[in-house]
Amino acid sequence: QGSPPQATYRFKHALVRDAAYASLLRARRQQLHAVIARSLESESGDTAEHQPELLAQHYTEAGLDEQALSWWRRAGELAIRRSANIEAIRHLDKALEILGKRPQDHDRDLAELAIRIPRSGPLIAVGGYVSQELEANYARAWQLCERTGAVEQSFPVMYGQWVIPFVHGNMRLAVANGERFLKRATEQNDEALVMVGHRLLGSGQIWRGQVTEGRGHLERALAMFEPARHDALAFQYSQHPKVSALAISMAER
Repeated sequence: QGSPPQATYRFKHALVRDAAYASLLRARRQQLHAVIARSLESESGDTAEHQPELLAQHYTEAGLDEQALSWWRRAGELAIRRSANIEAIRHLDKALEILGKRPQDHDRDLAELAIRIPRSGPLIAVGGYVSQELEANYARAWQLCERTGAVEQSFPVMYGQWVIPFVHGNMRLAVANGERFLKRATEQNDEALVMVGHRLLGSGQIWRGQVTEGRGHLERALAMFEPARHDALAFQYSQHPKVSALAISMAER
């Protein structure tokens, strides 16, 4: 409709649209995607806030990997908070795919770790605690923790090393890993992590038959819990700390 360059185009069929898109040279397509992405980012705050995956896709097609990586991560984190777990995995996998193009170094490993950790939550929601993909994700994350010497990031990974044997019924290993989590949290003097550590250790002990010790740890976790400060831990550790502690306490009774 109208005359170029003011013409607008309406495609009646997806194949026509695809044919028109394919007729563009690759460099021109990348240039147009970059223009669209930057326009959405600078002029359409609503799109950037609520549809970050749209910007991520345009930056990806533009070949601007750094921007694409950032927006795929944002899209994955937003999907997690919306409980759109399949979409979250898809978005974070896109981020990992882009990151895989980088040469291996300390910063690249830290960036991958920052994706692997939130990826575990939707993997649990979609495939359960015993999926091979989840186990592989935690194994890779722990490898990255050891290689980079990351301390803060190691706690969500240690949670994974606790929860997998816990769900498999290997309470000896679950208790040992819970003790390690609590010990390192105490060394960091981090009240929130200490609270989580008591919850993990107490849960494992109760299911192992160490009821008195386990109940004591769960009671300490519940006493330390503060909604305003600790509710968000549910996104990082895939279970709400108070709800899970109460559930194990009720099961024990």
